[in-house]
Amino acid sequence: MNQWYLTKVKYVKQFEDGRLKRVNEMYLIDAMSFTEVEARVANEIAPAIKNDYVIDSIAKKEYSDVFLYDDSDTWHEAKLKYISVDADSGREKVVTQKFLVTAHTTKEAYDRMVESLKGMMVSYEIPSVRETKIVDVMPYSPSEQAGAKVGDIASKFID
Repeated sequence: MNQWYLTKVKYVKQFEDGRLKRVNEMYLIDAMSFTEVEARVANEIAPAIKNDYVIDSIAKKEYSDVFLYDDSDTWHEAKLKYISVDADSGREKVVTQKFLVTAHTTKEAYDRMVESLKGMMVSYEIPSVRETKIVDVMPYSPSEQAGAKVGDIASKFID
């Protein structure tokens, strides 16, 4: 399972009309550690920011899967519930999982979740779907991390 980190980055953003505003944007990053999250922010997000930035927080998030549709960039979190039976004791247990999906509306996100999960062998329900403030999701890419060294990452913060 992927290890997702919800990261809040605070910086001063310049809009197309020239005005400046302090923003706090959220990114979901798939990484192996908190240190790698900081490195990915420095390598992938910071170059797009013209001013200084601060990583306001990093928190682990548990998402079972992320469904990206190219026609939308609004992320929705869907909660899924189903009943699982323990093979040893025979007890039923309610399992809750969270998913992310891109869609224009909450209704469309619900429909896309149903479409994405139509192969599930157990019956399930989707009790909630809500829009998130996540700006971007960055899946793990081992090829990107292979070239980065700890010294390269540390040198960006030491000057």
